[in-house]
Amino acid sequence: MTVAEDASPTESHVTLAPIMAVSRAVAEGRALDETLATIAKAGAALGEAEAAAIVLRRTESATGFAVAGAHGLGPEFADELNRIQPMELGLGPSGVAAATRQPVVVRDVLTDPIYAPWRELAIREGYRAMVSVPLMLGSGRRVIGALNAYRRRRGGWSAEQLELLRALADHAAIATQTAQLLDESRRQVRGLSLVVRSLRTQSHEHANLIHALYGLLTMDEVGQARRLIADADARRESARRRVTANVDNAVISEFLLAEVTIAANAGIDLEVDIDGQLGSVPPTVTELDLITVVGNLVQNAIEAVQELPEERRRVELRLSSNDEGLEIRVLRAGYATKSDHAGVGLALVRSIVVRAGGDAEVEPGITDGAALRVRIPAR
Repeated sequence: MTVAEDASPTESHVTLAPIMAVSRAVAEGRALDETLATIAKAGAALGEAEAAAIVLRRTESATGFAVAGAHGLGPEFADELNRIQPMELGLGPSGVAAATRQPVVVRDVLTDPIYAPWRELAIREGYRAMVSVPLMLGSGRRVIGALNAYRRRRGGWSAEQLELLRALADHAAIATQTAQLLDESRRQVRGLSLVVRSLRTQSHEHANLIHALYGLLTMDEVGQARRLIADADARRESARRRVTANVDNAVISEFLLAEVTIAANAGIDLEVDIDGQLGSVPPTVTELDLITVVGNLVQNAIEAVQELPEERRRVELRLSSNDEGLEIRVLRAGYATKSDHAGVGLALVRSIVVRAGGDAEVEPGITDGAALRVRIPAR
């Protein structure tokens, strides 16, 4: 391992295309994951490497790093680093680069002891050398993560290449922060729109009840009006007990109740099952984040079943809460079709889950339907 010294300025003839690609991604307001993938691709190009990854601190005070974007690496790479062998500040190339605020070069991942915990991963991915460059913001050089580049051959990086990567890292840190702010705005807007939809649904149901009661009272049907009130109250209490009995969070409770009503109005049976006691949301997400995740998963499933025969218009939502975190599972009927799409909603779901250090997967082996499982860790 080598902690690189300051390198000399780069020559003006060096291509700026990769850096300009990052600028375009931010200027066009692309999603965070797309912007990070663009940064990783630029890192691979400027570092003359086959692959690259962006690792970020999950929160300002967090000591751990999570893979947030990658280029040229296998689909299991992020899961390996995020869950099985996580990276910590001061440990490993990324952690040392962040702690020293200097690039760290590993000339041979198979022999350098600093890379021992991730050696098997390197063998599977087929790379032999890597460099980690810190991502820093502001005059205080606040470290938000690192840019890692991976090569299939052994050896180091020239001073010019390191300076290029450092220039990209400075640019990428600002681009990442901007993309995160835009992403946060999208999440808040989407979450608030779901809350407004729930409030509108409840208001609509209340208005319908009032109109029905007014009509009955106008016709002097006092007994029938009383029965209507009793029936409406009984239905709501039954739904509340069935849906929110194990939910101590009032915001989430009312949101789930509204989602059941919305689905019912569309002729769809939404079954909600709470395993464990759901009180405060995991500290890795906010209430609005959780509403965005659950609301978008349920809405996507409802859209997928609404054209099915009436008896198959059914969606199951299961929330499992324990000391390890929260698991969200949405199961729906129907085979996947070419019209199925992720859309902005599910892109925001992925963004929230990745930022929280969780994961999302489509469950295998589901016949005549599909199931998506999301895990959000407690810490």
